[in-house]
Amino acid sequence: MGWFSDIVKAYPEFVQETERLAALDAENIKRKKENSASRTERLTELNQQQFVAFNGVLWMQRDGKVDAAAYCPSCKIVLAVGPHDSNENIVCSRCDFTAPFQLDEIEKSARSLEAELGSL
Repeated sequence: MGWFSDIVKAYPEFVQETERLAALDAENIKRKKENSASRTERLTELNQQQFVAFNGVLWMQRDGKVDAAAYCPSCKIVLAVGPHDSNENIVCSRCDFTAPFQLDEIEKSARSLEAELGSL
């Protein structure tokens, strides 16, 4: 008998571990394929969305609907509630751009844009 057979006989856990590693490798390959498909799907979805400038900020528009989130016109990231001294300003966390309207006006602006886009 060869040295490999001797190891397998002496350490039956070795065979179990080898089988477990093979199963994990197969699972890893499967998940990578799923991840790739998911990423492709997400990119397709993002490509179907588009930014629309309105009221000094960008809005995400898709299929005639406008998300009720304002985006920075420079960085294209969602604006957030501003400095701690004012919870009404919405600002970009990256470049400190401040929207020309208050937090409580986001929904109203989004619906106004949606109506305007619908009338085109």
